[in-house]
Amino acid sequence: MQRADVILVLETDVPWVPHHNKPRKETVVYQIDMDPLKEQMPMHYLYTDQSFRADGYTALKQLLSKVKGFKTIHNREERIKQLKVQHEKRLKGYKSAELLPSDGSITVQYFTAQVRERLSDKESIIINEATTNLKFVSDHLLRDEPGSLYSSPAASLGWSGGAAIAAKLAHPEKVVATIAGDGSYLFTVPSTVHWMANRYNTPFLTIILNNRGWRAPKGSCLALYPNGQASIATADDIHCSIDPPPDYAGIAHAAGNALGIKVETPEEVGPALDKALEAVRSGRQALLDVWLPKF
Repeated sequence: MQRADVILVLETDVPWVPHHNKPRKETVVYQIDMDPLKEQMPMHYLYTDQSFRADGYTALKQLLSKVKGFKTIHNREERIKQLKVQHEKRLKGYKSAELLPSDGSITVQYFTAQVRERLSDKESIIINEATTNLKFVSDHLLRDEPGSLYSSPAASLGWSGGAAIAAKLAHPEKVVATIAGDGSYLFTVPSTVHWMANRYNTPFLTIILNNRGWRAPKGSCLALYPNGQASIATADDIHCSIDPPPDYAGIAHAAGNALGIKVETPEEVGPALDKALEAVRSGRQALLDVWLPKF
């Protein structure tokens, strides 16, 4: 975002969080939205150079029709060359982060790369509710097929389970998978979700990134009070621990006859994914309880 000359905000409620990342003062920002003022969101305001109340799809079609008519673009070839260099540098960084961990732990980058190798974006739909690992999952899946990757548009958690059932109902020919943190998974009401998936024949793969706690609330607390009590407290002290964790595989099996597998080492990742995907493709739910380092 810091390198952008112009930013188009298209039907997005929270395009950036200023405390962490925001455009430069020199960057020109345009907004197109059905509700640019967010009239139902108290205290919401996005600083833009110009905002337009319009339908995003219609506006994009109009913009693209104008762009197609441009005869020349200043520094076009040089700009394309720069973007390619930036893109290759980013991909190289991703590949480096995806290497097999040497300490015997499972990293989100390594695990997501293993998922990417087994699920093409044309044959599958992935529901991403990884919360604090949301960016890592999105980055390392490297998806560019429209409709192959979804994240929750809501502020609350627990959306992924119901979304997976809906995605499977809409696209029964595709493999559907959810990737969620253990806290987010608990908010889905797992026993209900797995029972419904079994009842309505919508098998999908549930992947739990299990760090034995709610890292998001602790991170939010530290962002507001970096020198407060939370900075020296444990997860137990501020009631963010989920340790010992529930038997997630047991819950999925009891509620929906799902295949449940606990994954604790990098060497177990590949075989577990293969076994789980085989089950889902044969019509049975599957759940992988993937143990990350404790937060």
